[in-house]
Amino acid sequence: MSNPSVTIPLEHPGGIVSAICAHGEFVFTGGDAGTIRVWKPAGGGTTFEGVAELAGHTGKILSLTVSTITPEGILVSTSVDGSARVWNMAAGGTLMQTLNDHAGQWVFDAKEMPMEGVGNTLNTCGLDNSVKVYKAGGAGWEALHSQPCQGKVTRLLSTTSAKGETILAAAQTNGEIVLFNGSAQFAIMGTLPGHPVVDDVVALEGVDGVLIVSGASDGILRVFQWA
Repeated sequence: MSNPSVTIPLEHPGGIVSAICAHGEFVFTGGDAGTIRVWKPAGGGTTFEGVAELAGHTGKILSLTVSTITPEGILVSTSVDGSARVWNMAAGGTLMQTLNDHAGQWVFDAKEMPMEGVGNTLNTCGLDNSVKVYKAGGAGWEALHSQPCQGKVTRLLSTTSAKGETILAAAQTNGEIVLFNGSAQFAIMGTLPGHPVVDDVVALEGVDGVLIVSGASDGILRVFQWA
């Protein structure tokens, strides 16, 4: 595999970039000031240009993710302002919906997950010790379930077990990662061991059916393999 050969510096408005994601040819960046910039290739692919700025958040962007519920893709952003916002990228980044269900607490992450008998759901987590589950409805995302957690929830991961079961992993500030199944009951399947120092789990990724990787502010990286 060859290494990338071109470095393209991009300047996000407002300085610090706190979240980033890509979908198709587009790149989305979020910053400390609550701004979201949409970039697309320009100059024959030699650079990127900013094509839209999404305004509405009043605090630092904590995560960006693209929902696949529509072919065009919908961007979901979360912020320290206590909201998750849904943007219609097919309409140039029009704000479709604002979700304010985490009691005004920081909303750390949002992930889409298929749920048995429901279809694709949107899941958000925050400092109010909960995971919120939304289903797709005629007016946008509709509240379906609120799952209380023992710790503040900082990261989510939608993945599958070695048996092909749909799993939502929720990382908490008590160092634990709780595994929920993809059924309407949202039952707890298990808990992965906590990090040696009880502290925030700040990163959570995985390979479907193979492993889950967590990183925390204790400086430890943990790799969990499905049996």
